[in-house]
Amino acid sequence: VMASGDVVFAAGSMANSCFFLAKGSFHYTFEKSYEELSNTWIAEMCLWIPWSYAGDLVAQETSRLFSLDLSAFCKAVAKVDTTREMAVAYAKECVDALNGKQGSVSDLWQSLSESHEVNPSKSIRSGVFSRILPLDMD
Repeated sequence: VMASGDVVFAAGSMANSCFFLAKGSFHYTFEKSYEELSNTWIAEMCLWIPWSYAGDLVAQETSRLFSLDLSAFCKAVAKVDTTREMAVAYAKECVDALNGKQGSVSDLWQSLSESHEVNPSKSIRSGVFSRILPLDMD
């Protein structure tokens, strides 16, 4: 749970976690623009490649988020061959999408999918992430 004004992460710091913004409102600042976010993943790229946060994420009200720790995720995924294979395939899609992106890349996955077709519903996101976070998070 985050209070209004709590900083989740700051630009330039090494990303050791990605987050699911479950309840409330968050303000994400990247370069000279900002977005109000809720009910979305952010900084997922740190699961697949070394990543420094590109922007700042701050809670705008009392909010709830789930943090997915990079090392815990890697250990869990490595335990099952099928899951590891799915993760490798999805990581390759992410790297291809990042390599195909022109200009700056934010911490928002949606910015990647605009320039490169990545289908998370047929990949590890639907398989592994759905087991990590329940569909009903109320």
